[in-house]
Amino acid sequence: MKNEETGVYEDREKTDLSLYEVGDTENLGWYWEPVTGRKSMWIAPYQNPDTGYYIQSYVVPIYRNSTLIGVTGLDIEMSYLTDLVDGITVYETGFAFMTDSALNVIHSKHSFDEIAENKPDYLDIANVEEREAVFSFVHCNQSMNVTFRQLDNGMCLAVTVPTLEVQKDIIILVVEVIMLAVCFIVIFLYIGIQLARNIASPLGELNKAAQRVAAGDLDVYYEYESEDEIGTLSKSFAATVKELKKRINYTDSLAYQDSLTGLNNATAYTRDSDRIRKKLQDAAKDYAVFIIDINGLKMVNDTFGHKVGNDLIIASGKVIGSTFGYENVYRIGGDEFVAIVYGAGEAGCIALEAELNEALMQNDGKIAPSLAIGFAVCSDGCEDFEQVFERADGALYKNKLAMKAKGITSKVLK
Repeated sequence: MKNEETGVYEDREKTDLSLYEVGDTENLGWYWEPVTGRKSMWIAPYQNPDTGYYIQSYVVPIYRNSTLIGVTGLDIEMSYLTDLVDGITVYETGFAFMTDSALNVIHSKHSFDEIAENKPDYLDIANVEEREAVFSFVHCNQSMNVTFRQLDNGMCLAVTVPTLEVQKDIIILVVEVIMLAVCFIVIFLYIGIQLARNIASPLGELNKAAQRVAAGDLDVYYEYESEDEIGTLSKSFAATVKELKKRINYTDSLAYQDSLTGLNNATAYTRDSDRIRKKLQDAAKDYAVFIIDINGLKMVNDTFGHKVGNDLIIASGKVIGSTFGYENVYRIGGDEFVAIVYGAGEAGCIALEAELNEALMQNDGKIAPSLAIGFAVCSDGCEDFEQVFERADGALYKNKLAMKAKGITSKVLK
């Protein structure tokens, strides 16, 4: 274990399992939970008694021929996650916070507990993920909107913003449109009934479009082809809706795009998981899952600093995105990427793997990435998506061990 004061890794006394009862999850949950479950899992955040840090662990049971060899894992200091969450801002005063799987708040830069106390009966994580809905609650006598996305580590990322901030632009737009519509109606009624009849129809359609926008439907298309005032108003309305949609899409891109590589991020992967499963199930065709891991990222960070480590991640993401298509690749961890390839068979996957390795060999920059690759192919809907993912993860693990045994890792060239 690393001594934070000296920076030197020190041997610590091993945990003697014989001192505890079999299945003692209270003291040895990090060991018994993955062993009894026979799968990798995230352990709920806890205080490390040795270091005093508040951490979350990802633990993996290791078997050989159905015989348990041991348990390995990775500890992540919670401050890394909480700093990322605290850095998220939405609109003017919106912010992000973290909850457990029961949607109880476990970290927020603002103190409140209204979610846990006032959430309706239908608000649970399974329901939230299925509906992808926005829910409301009251915080400090202010109406708030909140939406949740479940993370791979069992927690949820929530984003909340005052309802008025979400509706501000739409309300202003609706008020302006209604005021202009009323003015035009009064003027044309004064001119004459017949003229009013000719104008009432386009104004009515424009008013319906404005109401749809007010209800949150930004896919409204309405354009009145005329050189008079109504035609100008409809064009201004269309331009305003287009600009509003553009700004909302930009906000979404900040939430779902990895700022370092430009690829889809882990939040996008969580968002797209159900869509991917449904698409694969409905299509009933071949697909493949690639899991790619950067070799030696920690060594580069420790030796050359995180800036060079970020350059290694960027270089790796560029090669992976160019090979599989940026829209098909997700960066789901610090050094881990997932690519979904549709309509791919075994031969096609082998060719893609060779293409990726060839691109790595042709690299002539100061950073030479080394990537461990694992993939699994599903033909004719033979398995669930999770099963294919697990097979790809197993192939990645074998490839990573083989590369480690040969001393193959990422390098920084002088």
